[in-house]
Amino acid sequence: MNRLVTERWVDGWDDPRLMTLAGLRRRGVTSSSINAFVRGIGITR
Repeated sequence: MNRLVTERWVDGWDDPRLMTLAGLRRRGVTSSSINAFVRGIGITR
């Protein structure tokens, strides 16, 4: 993803096409939905 951002293939880290937290937020995914997803899959080290 770093290459996509640095070579300007996408508009930045918050581009909705990227699966970053900022991109998901720009898509309209709520923080409660993201939190529910993380709780559902669990957090591992």
